[in-house]
Amino acid sequence: NNTKLGIYFHYNEDSPSITILYDERGFTENFGKLISERFLIVLQQMISCWNFTHKQFMENLSTRLQAEPATEEDNSAYLLNFISRLKIFQAFSKGITPKIMAVAKLTTFFEGDRIDEKYWNENILIVAEGKLVRSIDVGDGWYNTLDIVKENRWINELILLENPKSRMTAEVLTEKAILMSIPKEFMKSTLNEEPTLKFNFLLHVLEEMEKYQRLWVQS
Repeated sequence: NNTKLGIYFHYNEDSPSITILYDERGFTENFGKLISERFLIVLQQMISCWNFTHKQFMENLSTRLQAEPATEEDNSAYLLNFISRLKIFQAFSKGITPKIMAVAKLTTFFEGDRIDEKYWNENILIVAEGKLVRSIDVGDGWYNTLDIVKENRWINELILLENPKSRMTAEVLTEKAILMSIPKEFMKSTLNEEPTLKFNFLLHVLEEMEKYQRLWVQS
């Protein structure tokens, strides 16, 4: 078979999939991963920018494709600086920081992107850059706008509840947004090991409760 590159689409009842076959001698080592990520970006933009003209669509797509991930070294420095600025992570054992650094990840989203439900439900998500609008479904199947969140905000507090009564999601408002994710199970075990960190999380939740109580009274 002399095929240099082949992309095959498979359609099952519930989950379509893609197989990418290529000659490793003619492409970079991570070509499959790169083309998959860029294909996903195109699909996401088709959904969020369906009313754009062709020119607007291509200009926006070009901007998104030019946003290459930072190097590992840059990510580490960025993560360390970001974590050190967060109030919720202050005044706890310094030995925990390397553990958080080892599991935390930075993910870039673009305007109109909606946060995937699986990603939302499996990770503590904190905004490093950009703004997002949060929406909540209280049980009637309709999502209603809750608020707008910006840098340094933990956006999915309900993730720590075993059986939350509401569902939430978020959509990017700015040209791009960067989220830091920490696996939920890691954070739950860390909270049990670090009383100070648990207290910081409690204070955060109480401050959020106070804010919404004030808004409720003022409405």
